[in-house]
Amino acid sequence: MAEMYTNKTTFFANTATAYITDDTGDTYTLGVLRDCEVTVSFEHVPLYGMSSILREAVAKHSAKVDIKVKFAKFDPTIANDFFTHVLDPTQYVAAGKMMDTNTVETFTFSAEIRSYDTVPKKFSVVVTGCYIESLPLLTLTENEWIARDMTMVGSNITIKNTSI
Repeated sequence: MAEMYTNKTTFFANTATAYITDDTGDTYTLGVLRDCEVTVSFEHVPLYGMSSILREAVAKHSAKVDIKVKFAKFDPTIANDFFTHVLDPTQYVAAGKMMDTNTVETFTFSAEIRSYDTVPKKFSVVVTGCYIESLPLLTLTENEWIARDMTMVGSNITIKNTSI
């Protein structure tokens, strides 16, 4: 039974870090991560024939990568610059006001966790073509740390598992 676990690696979520990079190459660290979830999903189309109740084939389309992240302890200057890109993707000036445009800023989201092995490994994901569905500007709860919940949808993902 122990042989089953010889090549397995143990990861602890508290080692996670996450970043967002805009199309100019500026990278923003998402402070102290509280929660992070990256899910790849597809639309599936099954094929059934009239002569059988069993599925004959299945195809997939419309892939997307859903990202939900909650973070705290952020640099307000960086957060302002980052949020300004979302509010007004036509300009890279920290104006801080929403513009009447249907242009969407896209980002690259990356996250990584480290293992607790004698030779540590790093598991990382990089999601490209991300757009932000809603902007988490301010949520205040009495006697709580201020945290921001953000959801994004990406178009592609790369997964890596490397030794550190």
